[in-house]
Amino acid sequence: MIELSIDISETVESDCLANGTVIYEGEKHDYPALLIGRGSYITKMLVENCLWERTGWPVYLLQMGRYSAVGSNVLVLLDVNHDYHSVYQGVIADYGWDRLDRRSIGQMVQRTDRHGQILIGNDVWIGDNVTIMSGVRIGDGAIVAAGSVVTKDVPPYAIYGGNPAKLIRYRFSEELIPKLNKIAWWNWSREKLLSAKEDMQGEIENFAEKYVSDAKIYERKSGQYLPTIKKGEVPIVLTFMDSVSPFLRYQKIVKEFCEKFHGQAELILCYYPIREKEALMIEEFLDTLNQMPQEDVLISICGIDEEDDEKVISEVDYFVTNLSVENVMRVNYANQYQVKIVSGVDVPVFCDKMFS
Repeated sequence: MIELSIDISETVESDCLANGTVIYEGEKHDYPALLIGRGSYITKMLVENCLWERTGWPVYLLQMGRYSAVGSNVLVLLDVNHDYHSVYQGVIADYGWDRLDRRSIGQMVQRTDRHGQILIGNDVWIGDNVTIMSGVRIGDGAIVAAGSVVTKDVPPYAIYGGNPAKLIRYRFSEELIPKLNKIAWWNWSREKLLSAKEDMQGEIENFAEKYVSDAKIYERKSGQYLPTIKKGEVPIVLTFMDSVSPFLRYQKIVKEFCEKFHGQAELILCYYPIREKEALMIEEFLDTLNQMPQEDVLISICGIDEEDDEKVISEVDYFVTNLSVENVMRVNYANQYQVKIVSGVDVPVFCDKMFS
């Protein structure tokens, strides 16, 4: 069990990535543990993690969007599920016991859901003494009441509470929530937020009516920004190269996609040619890609500008996350365009019948 204590009492100035530290075989290793958007703060959070790759290193990600608040003594449980199909759940000392290897206590990793990502949206308020379980997504504008245990996804602008947490009511009306989702004010620049200060601190109905007509979004699946192979005949899956992360996910995402899906969907891997490291890595990856089974596998690589993330996400059906700091904005865009989010740090990443 890895315990990561996070204490961020001041709001951050920009989206940032915080590292945790694990000691493995006597050596310390940093790994990306938390993505937190600007204007958000955490009073006190404890993250317990049991998600291990074959190397024994943890590769999970807790993401928190912009302008959200987390209270005191919030507990996040990542991949702490047991294999309930096994004969026994405890420890039989005579069998030997390796605390880092579940197989030593009769646990089959292949039979256990391994959710390595929790997504907390923008403008979210999580009260004191809340417990959040693996794989949960808390939508933009949601509120989780103090003392709740969150076991399932929380919709945008919903107020949830209890054990297990259930819907109490929504913050705003059915007519108002879609307008706020479209405005997505948390994506605004600091300059625009400053100019809108009076409206931001005023009545929500007046705010929504004033800014909904100004919300600029791209046409959904316009076909202008991504070169696809099948031209809309199959679902499009998008992921990004994560060259700055010490735990690269794109290779595993591509490999698993090639092994599982043949002609059922198309995977597009985007990278930034302006980043010299990514350009070099793409050249090396092409050699690896050519060695993978290619029969009926639909995969393409696309270089884009750094400011084009929203455009390409508006074109796809699924967005696969990684461990990069850009994830904060990419998840925002995916939510805005109703693109389904797949956790790129789960094991496995893709459900076998995902495109059936």
